Amino acid sequence: DVPWQMSTMLYNTVLKACANSGDLKRAVEWRGRMAETSVRVNAKTFGKIMEAAAKDADADEAMRWFGNLEADFGSNEVAATIVLDACARAGRPEDAVSWFTRMEHARQPLGDLAYSSIIHGYAVAGEPEKTVEWLLKMEAAAMQPSVICHNAVLDAFGKRGRVDSAGEWLQRMVASAVVPNESSFTTVVNASAKAEQPERAAAWLSEMERRGLQPSGVTFTAVIDSCAKVGNREE
Repeated sequence: DVPWQMSTMLYNTVLKACANSGDLKRAVEWRGRMAETSVRVNAKTFGKIMEAAAKDADADEAMRWFGNLEADFGSNEVAATIVLDACARAGRPEDAVSWFTRMEHARQPLGDLAYSSIIHGYAVAGEPEKTVEWLLKMEAAAMQPSVICHNAVLDAFGKRGRVDSAGEWLQRMVASAVVPNESSFTTVVNASAKAEQPERAAAWLSEMERRGLQPSGVTFTAVIDSCAKVGNREE
């Protein structure tokens, strides 16, 4: 017979694969097999199912499995952060903030993932002011927001067609220790092109190339189409 610890470890390895691929349905099925074969679960078992739920952007399932974890093993900051991330991925940033507050009250450590998840959640929801608010909170907590966090701010402004604000934020990145990447410039170029501001789009495109970053064919096409639309209107 395989020792129960080994059986649990083997099942958790499968659950980890499900979590990595965001396959929540398969993760739950494997949890069912563990119950059928009387294999013991541990905190990692529930954690991996929660990770799968988060990647699947299923906040309700993440919270349900957090409840199971809390009932059997107690909660921890890692599990709470997973639920927070699930809420953000599901486009429910206010719920993510509620979990953040819950963690604060429980005096649980709040790492960069908690902040970056909320920033991403507000970007998905198209709320640029909130993305900026939480990025500044992250900085105030002595954490360095990644380029991904800054790109989320750019994306939120871009979605709202606020090209000036997106450009200002990109300039802030350039002036700071955060090095913009292809996605940073592409977001602002595409937003400028969509807003039919081809000169601004072309200027950011040139700056992108000057920095050794390679624009995609789609980005070039967006700028060309913007020029064409403005040119046709002026004729």
